[in-house]
Amino acid sequence: MLLVLSACGAWSAQAAQPLVNAGAVLLQPEEVLQARIASPGAFADYMQGVEAAAAQALQTAFQRTPAGGFVVVALRPGNRSKAWLDVEAGMPAATQQAVVQAIEALRAPDIKAGVVIVAIKASFWGGRPPSRPAPAPAAWKEQAARMGRKANIEELIDALWAP
Repeated sequence: MLLVLSACGAWSAQAAQPLVNAGAVLLQPEEVLQARIASPGAFADYMQGVEAAAAQALQTAFQRTPAGGFVVVALRPGNRSKAWLDVEAGMPAATQQAVVQAIEALRAPDIKAGVVIVAIKASFWGGRPPSRPAPAPAAWKEQAARMGRKANIEELIDALWAP
């Protein structure tokens, strides 16, 4: 599964493209993902679609400031999806919202049960991908503070996006 995800793209410093995939970030154990994803091929196609939808939304943006960050998606049975961006700097809120809407408009792949959570570490407009290993979108940080305790990723997503 990891090989399929990392084949989706590689970061290149010389290319000032809207989005360049610098690597997949698995936010759950691989065995959990394998048990929940109905078709690894359909999932890989979906993740490539996520990249393409995000890049297309970024292409229409007026401000093209280089930035690094993460594109995060959560998937549930019934072809449901939720997306978040965790951008280090430089991307206007309206552009971030357009990217999220473009991703959420995609038909999500079949998920057998539970929630699947993955991220793409990315370069936007030639920005440097983040050095930190995992995303922490602002909405996640705010929800964690409201919970008042350390929660695992699935509890956090359930609190933000009801099953």
